[in-house]
Amino acid sequence: MGVERRKRILAAATENFARAGYLGTSMADIARDVGLTGPGLMHYFPTKQHLLVEVAEHRFDLVGSWANEDLPDLDGTGPFRGMVETTRRVARFPGLIELVVSLSADASVLGSPAQEMFSRRYRIARDEIADRLRQSAKAGHLREDVDYELVAQQCIAVTDGAQLQWVITGGCVDIVAIVRDTLEHIAADLRRDRLFVRFEE
Repeated sequence: MGVERRKRILAAATENFARAGYLGTSMADIARDVGLTGPGLMHYFPTKQHLLVEVAEHRFDLVGSWANEDLPDLDGTGPFRGMVETTRRVARFPGLIELVVSLSADASVLGSPAQEMFSRRYRIARDEIADRLRQSAKAGHLREDVDYELVAQQCIAVTDGAQLQWVITGGCVDIVAIVRDTLEHIAADLRRDRLFVRFEE
């Protein structure tokens, strides 16, 4: 019963955060949605911050599942197109963008739950992206004289930076266009033939 109740709480919190954002959601809202009192909800999650960290974990799991849906890589652009498509899906959930950007501030505090979680998730994302790029290089599409771990870090910096700009400007930047244009140029530099390829809309 406890496990199912936690799942319901996390689902309700995710829905509320996605719709109203972290600041616009109260613990009372979430408790009401799952039929609990405030103290009842705090039995499972002592604070909204604890709940936020677990919702962010769920969000990272969701984005990771999208990122692992590999697109065919016929010319070295497959891994980059996959990152653009993942960004396109993320853009459909503005509340979750706000949530993760908000939590990233807490992640700057060494030893905090958010810091440990973000650090682990970044390592996973970096290693997965670098591995896909190395596979493309071994297939003959991309150059082999490249530090693909560094390239992966650059790709993450672009996607996260675009989301930060989105939050700061109140949604007045096109995160998909930023990521797509930047990754098109990175891909052209890494392709063995150095050809510039536009990714489809």
